[in-house]
Amino acid sequence: MSDRTVSGDQPEPKKKELSLSLFLGPTADVQTSIGKIYLYPMRVSDFSRFEKIVADEPMARFREVLPCVASLSTTSKIEKDREPLAPELVAQLSNADVELVAEAYAVSSALQTARSGSEDRSALPRVDGEVATSYVDRLLKKQLEDHANDMRQIRDKMLASTGGIFDQVRKSSALLGSTLTNFERLSRSISTPAAMPVFETKHLELTNHMAEQHARLARERAEELEMVRLTGQMTAQSAKTLQDLAEAASTLLENLNERDQRSDRVTRIQLWIAVGSVVVAAVLSGAAFFQDKANNITNDKWQGELLSSISEGNRQRSTAEEENKKLKAKVEELSDAVSRLLAAKVSQSTTEETKSSASAARRVTSPVRTLPAP
Repeated sequence: MSDRTVSGDQPEPKKKELSLSLFLGPTADVQTSIGKIYLYPMRVSDFSRFEKIVADEPMARFREVLPCVASLSTTSKIEKDREPLAPELVAQLSNADVELVAEAYAVSSALQTARSGSEDRSALPRVDGEVATSYVDRLLKKQLEDHANDMRQIRDKMLASTGGIFDQVRKSSALLGSTLTNFERLSRSISTPAAMPVFETKHLELTNHMAEQHARLARERAEELEMVRLTGQMTAQSAKTLQDLAEAASTLLENLNERDQRSDRVTRIQLWIAVGSVVVAAVLSGAAFFQDKANNITNDKWQGELLSSISEGNRQRSTAEEENKKLKAKVEELSDAVSRLLAAKVSQSTTEETKSSASAARRVTSPVRTLPAP
């Protein structure tokens, strides 16, 4: 007799374990002419393939989607990729099989969000009389659109988080570029001086010459001062641009540091969740072990009591058999005694009848003999 069960009456208790098959396994399965097909949710790489489908008919489009979401084998492990459905097997499926698979996929949890919607997404109900392949094609298109919107929102958030940092840098760079343009224009005007005007008045030649000389010197002085001013302005704006760049770099580094810290916190949280899952699994395993031990003790006790009951029943049955044998022997003895008594009584009756007959015969043969008075 086994120490775990008794004649198969009580099954061995099952141990409790944590399983991820609910999250990683198939969402539906369908029995077809080529065997049972397991259906999985679409992955990010599958959206790119679905986007490149050029067929217009829903049946043909869903046949091209099947290798992405269907498989003849089931898996629920992260490290094991699911085997896609081979194109030649897809070609062997009849249109009825494809519609059956599409019907199962349309009501599965893989398209739950696209079908029922969420807080920020609208639902996509099925039109009356619409075939399953057409409805699944519309659901997949909506899921692709929602995925693209999510990616766009993530990209916009990333750009918004860094775009404001460099706005001041762009502004300072534009001002510096404008000043540099003015400086280059002034430099070109100095390197190519304009032709001196010719005065026809002769009696004022000397005076005009002196005046022109002073004017030219004043103009050159003004241009030199303007160049000095522009140089100083460019220096100041360059320093401001460098300062803005330093501040932007500091802000960017702080944001990166903060993002790293958030990532570290998320990682720590995930590690704590993993550790908690291991602890919960250990607790459940320990509870299952103690429950198994208690069940074993209970089974052993029950087996002992059952063996004792069986032994007591066997003993009582043996005693009853002995008593039955004794009673049977007594009954046989009584039967023999009754038989003997009946035989003796019958013999006595026969003897008395014989004597009575003999006496009557004697009375008949002797009529002179008087009978005694009654």
